[in-house]
Amino acid sequence: MSFLAPQFLWLLPAVSLPFIIHLWHRKQARPYPFPYVQLLKRAIKGEKAWRRLKDILLLVIRTLIILLIILASARLAVRVSNPRVVILDDSYTMAPYWETAVRLANKLQLPHHHS
Repeated sequence: MSFLAPQFLWLLPAVSLPFIIHLWHRKQARPYPFPYVQLLKRAIKGEKAWRRLKDILLLVIRTLIILLIILASARLAVRVSNPRVVILDDSYTMAPYWETAVRLANKLQLPHHHS
């Protein structure tokens, strides 16, 4: 496994930006005086749990997006021992060319695999 454009890998520390921004903008809840009603307290507690889960999911998604953009820019290349792949289309429109395609594929001496 190697990179065709490794100069983009110096951007990997940018993956931490969503975490830094998240911690920077994290706000502490300020207490507001109001009459305590049990139903209202439960609704607020449920809303806080949902908001926290949503914030964590957004943080993970943003981090993955940045990571994938950097890795895509660095152009990850995986080396394989036999890079030849032949895909034959056996649909109705390709029927007139089927015999020629099979003959050419056999000339490549690839192991046969039918799915």
